[in-house]
Amino acid sequence: MKHIRTGCGRCSWRVILASIALGWATLPLLTAAPLTIVAFGDSTTAVRTTVDKVYAQRLPALLSEEGVAVQIANAGIGGSNTGHGSRHALDRFKTDVRDRNPDVVIVQFGWNDSWVDSGKEADESRIPLDQFKKNLAGMIRELVDDDVTVILMTPNAPRKAMKQWQRQRTASYAEAVRELAGALKLPLVDIWKSFHEYDSPGGRGVDALLLDDVHPNDAGHRLVAQAIRDQLAVLIKNGSVPHGAVMQPRLRGKPRQVLVRDGKNVGVF
Repeated sequence: MKHIRTGCGRCSWRVILASIALGWATLPLLTAAPLTIVAFGDSTTAVRTTVDKVYAQRLPALLSEEGVAVQIANAGIGGSNTGHGSRHALDRFKTDVRDRNPDVVIVQFGWNDSWVDSGKEADESRIPLDQFKKNLAGMIRELVDDDVTVILMTPNAPRKAMKQWQRQRTASYAEAVRELAGALKLPLVDIWKSFHEYDSPGGRGVDALLLDDVHPNDAGHRLVAQAIRDQLAVLIKNGSVPHGAVMQPRLRGKPRQVLVRDGKNVGVF
């Protein structure tokens, strides 16, 4: 039998519904345990001293406005790619992600994988494109097997002045993320597209969202956080996140609570 995670521990949903039907006065539903989210990525995810709040730090408040309580672990590390090595994804996937027993994992890699250290167009990226796809797919399958909701996110688009060939190289990695999301039927946050199409005051476009060639500033992280909020709120409310509980949604009138069991609404009160 599946269970709902609440303040009383993992309570049987049948017991909860029976309690509601019998009119018992004391129910521990308003203390539902928050969803555990891991943001897994590179320096575009990691905390930065030059940014007030990165997207993972912005999400709890944004999701709270939607009635979703979360706790978020930021597993972003500067220089990280999807390969092997102490700071790289495959060798820290267990400790930084799976061992946290998350409900949701946001996965964003691409810039370090696609980067060409020599600066020469003819040379290979740090992680070849096919290997990048294999690395991501392997980690995703393990998470799906763990009953974790995976949200794939493309790398963000760079500044306009970046060398066109490097821009196109990384764009192909963003496209690989889109293809993987489609093939595995996973939710996608296409932040490359969002940055590329950004219409900023003063006509600066994507440059208004970046500290340097690739790293988002506060405006950029705000846009990323809002895009993830929109995606995750829909997933929870339509029942696609196991154990999700929407508490006091942003609605006019009396606050209400929606209980969700394994992606299905089981009570509104």
